[in-house]
Amino acid sequence: MAVFLMMALMVVSLVDGTMRVTSQSQRRINADDGTRQALDRMTADFSHAIVRADLPLRIEKNASNDSITFFAKAEGYSPGRGISMIGYRVSNNVLQRGAEATGWANNALGFTTVSAASASESYLKIADTNYETVAPEIFRLEFAFLMGDGAISNSAVGSSVVSIASSPRTSTANTIRGVIVGVATLDARVRKMFPNPLVFPDAANNVDILTGWNANISNASLPLPVRESLRIYKRTLLINN
Repeated sequence: MAVFLMMALMVVSLVDGTMRVTSQSQRRINADDGTRQALDRMTADFSHAIVRADLPLRIEKNASNDSITFFAKAEGYSPGRGISMIGYRVSNNVLQRGAEATGWANNALGFTTVSAASASESYLKIADTNYETVAPEIFRLEFAFLMGDGAISNSAVGSSVVSIASSPRTSTANTIRGVIVGVATLDARVRKMFPNPLVFPDAANNVDILTGWNANISNASLPLPVRESLRIYKRTLLINN
């Protein structure tokens, strides 16, 4: 009986360990799949962005998670004519997508100038009720800009709100050719063990977003389950004109 009990305990321990490893692996796979799908959706939305000089994009650069909003040829959550304000943000530690329908009219779309859009608090603002969670694993969202000369810029000069007008086809140092997106993901079950999401710093000029983030994934001060579950991704959304 003693030998039998010892063997039974060994089998139970082995099965339990295998189930934990399998469960952790499955959660990582689910987080990876959810993140890729969210980035694919963001890419698809951005490919349908309406690029006009009088309909600039809006990117809010914060000392933590950034956000982006733009007009696109897409359906919103309220009746419209196939044109919507599309937005992405991190709220309550999850990535959310907003979509608010509008009409093709001057008073609905809000045609404006870059300077006026930067100064306006209401331009390209989506109601909170028109946001939904698209990736609960994503808790960090950062944007930078790919300039026409290949340089990386983290923000517009003198403004925390960046409004981008339609880029000319000629590439120059002052032309924004694309938006660089960086996201960090973490399994929800170990999220409470993560001390500070801002361990992933804000974007810096001429520094790849992931370069500043990679060193922190293996930070020895982070709990092992956190280091094993953390994932970071980057994607460049080109401005089509």
